Amino acid sequence: CNSTIGHLAGMQQNGGTESARKHTKLIVGPWSHPTIGQRKLGDADFGPQAQVDITDILIRWFNFWLKDAENGMEKEPAVRYFMMGAKKWRSSSTWPPHSLQTVLYMGGSSPDALSLSEDATEAESSVDYTYDPHDPVPTLWDRNLFTSAGDRNKLNHRTDILRFRTEPLEEEIDVAGNPEVVLYAKSSAIDTDFFARLVDEDPEGGPAIEVSYGLVRARHRDSLDEEDFLTSNKVTEFRIKLGPTANSFRVGHRIRVEITSSDFPNHDRNHNTGGKDLEESEMQNAEQTILCGGEFTTRIILPVV
Repeated sequence: CNSTIGHLAGMQQNGGTESARKHTKLIVGPWSHPTIGQRKLGDADFGPQAQVDITDILIRWFNFWLKDAENGMEKEPAVRYFMMGAKKWRSSSTWPPHSLQTVLYMGGSSPDALSLSEDATEAESSVDYTYDPHDPVPTLWDRNLFTSAGDRNKLNHRTDILRFRTEPLEEEIDVAGNPEVVLYAKSSAIDTDFFARLVDEDPEGGPAIEVSYGLVRARHRDSLDEEDFLTSNKVTEFRIKLGPTANSFRVGHRIRVEITSSDFPNHDRNHNTGGKDLEESEMQNAEQTILCGGEFTTRIILPVV
């Protein structure tokens, strides 16, 4: 998660001793809480390289620091992170690794013809969907309600998810860090939610695996401490920081960005009323419009390594 990974930079910059600043380590694997060290997460199999003996790593760590064992732990890189897609471990001195910010622009005016491209279009366009909190987008958890890298194609029948896609990639693109979506949108509601997902889509009949997501609640788009309700049907800029990830988008795959307004029960539904969602039962639909092109440069910013 963001807070745990952020501890590395905090220790490197503010650790109380030189040893703490120099020897704090971070391992970023393709795991969820109950699958730490395992190669599979839901529908995704990250290969034998993803299988890690976490207990052995912990024992080596404590033997080095508590028993003065000469086991080479001090020579390990500050960061080891698993590059999904390529199914390989990589190392870095910091998290996120050094990257170049690559921008892909969203475009299109029909849910069946949405694009994701390096070229921003001058012509303005928009695409709509209805968010009904009585019928929210379901979370792709497994039967034990554990986090899964579920195949997003299972939700292709839903009309309340917008799917922006690149053309099949002609060269590999490696992303590591926190992507960010800049979204220009308007809503019929004075408060609503927007979710953004970065997805690795295999167009040859394979799965579309979520590699990162983020969300924003409109009333708290600028601050969690203060509320700022929307003006109905007024265009507003939303910045959605996605979670940390490391993924290699392979040749022939597509980069997909999904925009929707719910993920239930992983996140509570926004009732779209501006009221207290956890205390009130009233719900109403929100008519959502995403704007692209011209002055509305709806886009995703990818940290490409």
